[in-house]
Amino acid sequence: TICHSNSSFRNPSWEEATNLTEAQEAALIDEWQYRLTYLAIHRHMHDPVEKLLDETSGTSSVVKCRNDTKYLVANLASLGLGATLRLGAVNALLMGLATNRLTLFVNNFDGSSTKPYVSAPWPLVSCERQDYQCVFLSSTPCTISRQELQNGTVLPEIKARSLRRGGVLDEVYDSQKVLVVESRLVPPNSKW
Repeated sequence: TICHSNSSFRNPSWEEATNLTEAQEAALIDEWQYRLTYLAIHRHMHDPVEKLLDETSGTSSVVKCRNDTKYLVANLASLGLGATLRLGAVNALLMGLATNRLTLFVNNFDGSSTKPYVSAPWPLVSCERQDYQCVFLSSTPCTISRQELQNGTVLPEIKARSLRRGGVLDEVYDSQKVLVVESRLVPPNSKW
């Protein structure tokens, strides 16, 4: 389920898209842009599982992701929830989409001094995990092991900035299964 069945996200407020004013057309375009972007991200984050289930005729009760699935691991910043999601999480999701990687949000990973971005607890939550899943369901059913995260490649900030701005990942990093990036709070790039 993407959202509640009565949600305005699923039930447009407009009846017919005819004889619209310029402002109404702009609002309609924005509404569809949000819907299609959300749908693209949702589909992308669940695609590795669906392909595996298709290959097994949908009879498997075990949820697994394909072995060739690649990941982009990002932390969540400690500003207000709205700013953290809009200025940090959205960029990470779009970076994952642009590079065909599943985005995982990780905070409070205690096994790494080499990955400081994902080691700090997320102070906006109070549950024992102190991470994204205190408040939200995981954005994908796919996951990585602690060892895979520990062995993941930290994307240098200059390369991460280039990825955020242009949506292009340096070929050197393309073969890496796990890339770790620091969440930077910047407005989403209009080029996305």
